[in-house]
Amino acid sequence: MVSRLKGRLFYMGRFASLFLSLCFFSFCKQDSHPTDSSITPPGRSDSVEVSITWDYRDLPLKMDIREPSGLRPLELWTTDLVQNLQNAPFSSLIPDSKFQLPPGGKKSFVLTMTNSGTEDIYFFAAPHIASPVEHSLGFKFKCLCVNHVFHVPIGSTWYRAVEFKLSDHFLGNRLVVSHTLIGTTKDRLGD
Repeated sequence: MVSRLKGRLFYMGRFASLFLSLCFFSFCKQDSHPTDSSITPPGRSDSVEVSITWDYRDLPLKMDIREPSGLRPLELWTTDLVQNLQNAPFSSLIPDSKFQLPPGGKKSFVLTMTNSGTEDIYFFAAPHIASPVEHSLGFKFKCLCVNHVFHVPIGSTWYRAVEFKLSDHFLGNRLVVSHTLIGTTKDRLGD
């Protein structure tokens, strides 16, 4: 008799717990995430503000973006080093790493990194991320996330010619493209 009573109490307790859990979840359930119908699709704009940003991991140097010098044209993806900036195939910094492009437009620029430290630097780039994600369709960034380790010797400025392009049908008025740059070691150079 006692064991039967304990069994019933056990199952009643389990039932009560289940019932309270269901009540709690149905009470607390709210649509905190917007439904697909509430997301406003990006609209067409005549000018798109493009921002290039960097997140650094174990890397003491900073990446800049610069205008090509115009003295000698650089082929896309040209990667090299200079010791004397007067002979560099790039010129002024692009302010705040931002520029404007119309849909269908493209911009060539140069990524640069100067090593004025006391050690050679090795780094690679993780694939870029676009934000807002609703605006991520319709652009191509021919950049440096190519599964390759780059080397910046002491006293040198490393550079790479890149290109950013928007499709004719790009929707949105702004786009932030970010890379994470990761410092590594010389032994990863061949990876």
